[in-house]
Amino acid sequence: MAGRFAVRTWGLAFALVFGGGCALSAEAANRTLTTDGSQQAQEIRIRLQRDYLVFAPGSIGGAHNLNFLVDTGTVPSLISRKLAQKLELQGPEVEIGIWGARTKVILVTLPVMQLGPLKVENLKVFAIDMQPMEQELGTRLDAIIGLDALSPTGFTIDYVRKVISFGTSDTTGMVVTMELRDSPSPYVVVLAEINGKQAHLLLDTGAGNLTLLDLRAQALGLMMKTPRWGANTAGSGELIPIQIKQLRLGGNTLRVKSVFVRPVPQEALRDFDGMIGPTSIGIKRLTMNFQTKRIYVELRK
Repeated sequence: MAGRFAVRTWGLAFALVFGGGCALSAEAANRTLTTDGSQQAQEIRIRLQRDYLVFAPGSIGGAHNLNFLVDTGTVPSLISRKLAQKLELQGPEVEIGIWGARTKVILVTLPVMQLGPLKVENLKVFAIDMQPMEQELGTRLDAIIGLDALSPTGFTIDYVRKVISFGTSDTTGMVVTMELRDSPSPYVVVLAEINGKQAHLLLDTGAGNLTLLDLRAQALGLMMKTPRWGANTAGSGELIPIQIKQLRLGGNTLRVKSVFVRPVPQEALRDFDGMIGPTSIGIKRLTMNFQTKRIYVELRK
């Protein structure tokens, strides 16, 4: 499996190609940020798995000590069907698309979700069977928290100190302009250059590499090697390893651990060319500031 994580099957793919006429506007949710009266950002400890997956404790309704995966590439947020049943959350069954395939999920509304100082009320999410992901990870997975819950609150993920903080945003380090898009749930795209050509990449903390969509990679003039099968950060399927000469982001040339191409049907393509994981390009601290529409990053030396 080459160290990649199949959760992307259930994450980004849900949000960006869902069907059934679901009303998932993130604006309907009510967000509050509790503080201790100081101007300091409020921190909580995180647990890293596979060096890039960010887990944090949280609560939903009356259920506490839950295990959340914080994933900026998941749109909308997800809750395990088992937990939804325990909380007696009910909603309509809807059909959504996953990279061209169709599947059915339950649309539910979380009365309240809390992640550290961040409190979100009336958040619409999909309830899914997370057992396959739990088996792969070897841990309980109660919810996957995406940007529909996290934005527009600014937050910082520090992969070295292993904390996520909310509130006052760090504005040091390399600056990258972000495009906040809505489908209708929010996701963030950054403008990069791959071998001198512009590419729009989804910033995805649930990804451990740079994965390009095959038709977009062809448009960028990238040569593909022999296909192989494995679990991709964008879903289970055929991975094609490729090499790129140069990746530039925020005016800086960066090293990337590994680059893959994933075949995707024409009808499933979205308004970005691929997904990039922060740690795959050496980011050790990541700040997303939705007020300035900028991302501030500190790179490993």
